[in-house]
Amino acid sequence: MKQLAFIFDADRCIGCRACRAACSLAHGDPPGVSRIKTYTMGPVGTFPCLSMYFLTVVCQQCADPACAAACPTGACFKSEADGVVRIDASRCVGCGACAGACPYGAIDVCGSRAFKCDLCAGDSPACVSVCPGEALRVADVSEADEHARTLRDDGGVGPSGRFILRGAEWIDELPAEFEKKLREGRYDE
Repeated sequence: MKQLAFIFDADRCIGCRACRAACSLAHGDPPGVSRIKTYTMGPVGTFPCLSMYFLTVVCQQCADPACAAACPTGACFKSEADGVVRIDASRCVGCGACAGACPYGAIDVCGSRAFKCDLCAGDSPACVSVCPGEALRVADVSEADEHARTLRDDGGVGPSGRFILRGAEWIDELPAEFEKKLREGRYDE
């Protein structure tokens, strides 16, 4: 079965967040809604051996999406044709069950609707077209680099997104967890 997802090359990302702006403009999303989140992972280590990179995270197009299982109306579903997890806006009531179930924080709720990346429903994603470092691409995950990895999967959802990082040490934590620990001083800066 085909499984489309983002393949993100962290070595090429400069953290400019142009992808986020382009996505919001292309979809006409309300203020505060973001289908793309870019995290600063680091710095970690002890000077002069510090490591840092940017990690752009969108819906991971999970094999067994927790968001779809949590959705009471069936608005959130996984497409059998391409493996993309979508939200049918006409069926969404904005309850936030999908957002609460997503371990990657990839769903925003505003008003009576949930918003998430659906890889632009087959069109050329705006985020990919504006990335100055060409860090983002959409492909079948079977086409990912042999060094590509997934985000940590604590809940057994099977994230499909792939991340390539060669120039820094991979921090095997979910970005929101890492940011919290960094603020609490649990990492050396």
